[in-house]
Amino acid sequence: MKKTDMFEKRIFALLYILTVPIYTLSFGLLKDPIEFTLSQIGYLMRYRVAFIVWGVVSGFLLIAYLMHIYKRAMYFSRAAKLILGLAYLFLLLTVVVPAARYTDRVLYYIHLVCAGLFVGCLIISMIMFVRYLCKNTVIAKNIPIVVMTACIVIPFSVLLVYGKLTGVAEMVFFACVTAAMIIADVKLMKLKKADVE
Repeated sequence: MKKTDMFEKRIFALLYILTVPIYTLSFGLLKDPIEFTLSQIGYLMRYRVAFIVWGVVSGFLLIAYLMHIYKRAMYFSRAAKLILGLAYLFLLLTVVVPAARYTDRVLYYIHLVCAGLFVGCLIISMIMFVRYLCKNTVIAKNIPIVVMTACIVIPFSVLLVYGKLTGVAEMVFFACVTAAMIIADVKLMKLKKADVE
């Protein structure tokens, strides 16, 4: 493959993964993300269709980009891919199941469980990948710190600051996951380049 073709593919991949935090930010800013979660903006503020579209598109882009990174690192774990698939399923259920606490508490708690399972599955799959990298590559030494900090520490710190789950914390989570994936991808590209040279 020509260098120009590879460069164009990298730029395209970078642009489409950056769509996730940008799209999340634009949706979150439809209302006050400090006061409301993304789910509340979608269901309580009558942006349900926009919320579902955001979940479908953002989830697909996240999973597709992670699969792209797994392939680049020659990581073919069926378990990690299955967990990623479950993460996408739980995200779809999260955006489809209403989050109106005061109208249907059962659906509300199903919504919360699905949201938690989405986050959990996504992080577990990424941690499995990081463990694989640490065993097989030298350049991945600091990736665990990046992933854990970006996906867990920073969003959890935002939760502590506000004292409750808010749209801001959710937007920070998606932005941090995106940043962690881009950093991992760049490091893998450097490793591949070093191997070729």
